Amino acid sequence: MITEIFSTALGKYQLDLDSKKIEQYCLSIREKDEKGRIVSNAGGYQSNLLDLKDETLKPFRLSLMKALKEYYPIYESNKNLRLQEYWFNINGHKAFNRLHSHAGAFISGVYYVKAPQDCGQIYFQRKTNLNLFKLDEVNKYNCEGYYQDPKENLLLLFPSWCEHLVLGNNSKEERISISFNFVTEWKYEIYFNASCL
Repeated sequence: MITEIFSTALGKYQLDLDSKKIEQYCLSIREKDEKGRIVSNAGGYQSNLLDLKDETLKPFRLSLMKALKEYYPIYESNKNLRLQEYWFNINGHKAFNRLHSHAGAFISGVYYVKAPQDCGQIYFQRKTNLNLFKLDEVNKYNCEGYYQDPKENLLLLFPSWCEHLVLGNNSKEERISISFNFVTEWKYEIYFNASCL
């Protein structure tokens, strides 16, 4: 018998949203708040936390809830999920995001609003020093990390403790993405605050 241990699930969902409308929403916020904030971003723009009630992002929140209903049960938790926060990143040429995790949350993710070609992969890192071992072939059981190409309207879900970074944007166009955190609460039922919908 084989038992898989230390598994990490990456949820991938291709959404069908009006990404151009969301892009304009993000750009308009940047115009009003040019400073933003600096967390893991290097050379790019990160917004402050967004309004959980914003009508423009309501279709995104509904699509996110639908994806979570498929993704969350793998954790076999009897707790609720609550959307705690979300924000957006705009990475111009050469901008990137440093290695980080989302402390205090349970499930995190990213939604790609705009993703031109060669705009920077997201890389998920596993803390395993494979230089100490002789491997004939690298696969999902022994790799040190995983690269995922960004794509417009692609939604990724992953456990918040999974360390990740974003490679530099080699495109001349900006990459725009929305990141988010979910926390757990008692009772098993995926929901958003009623005020968020």
